[in-house]
Order: sequence, then structure tokens, then C-alpha cells
Amino acid sequence: MVNFIAQGMAIGIYGKMTDLSRSAIPAWNPLFGSPATQGLIFSNIWLVLAVLQVASLGLFYFVFGRRCRAESSETWLITA
Repeated sequence: MVNFIAQGMAIGIYGKMTDLSRSAIPAWNPLFGSPATQGLIFSNIWLVLAVLQVASLGLFYFVFGRRCRAESSETWLITA
């Protein structure tokens, strides 16, 4: 149920962002090219999603990655 609510909220945010495409939006993505072309808002959305993905990967690594390595080294010390 939470997944459906989160998807609905995300769709609402994407819809509002695409409605903003009628106003002057700066180009955040330096790889996009000319800001006068169509699709600038979608390039910004995908850039934000990519940054969020990298941030969540880093958070997951720092929270759970170190704990798993510490537990595996403790297991190795106990069995040795």
C-alpha cells in the first residue's frame, strides 16, 4: 500500500514539474545540449533521479556495508 501511495506522489510531482516547462527553467544537466530544444525539463528530472539513486546507494553502503564487513571479520576471527 505504501508503494502505491509513493508512486502516486511521485507522479504528482513529475506532473507539476512538466507543467513548469512552460516557464523559464534553467538547464541543470550540462550534457543536455542547447537549452532552447525540447525536453529540457525531462533532462532535469532524470538528472535529479540519477543523483538521488547515487545518494541512496552511498547511504546504503555506509549504513549496511560497513556492518556486514565487520560481522564477516568477526566470524573469521571466531572460526580461526
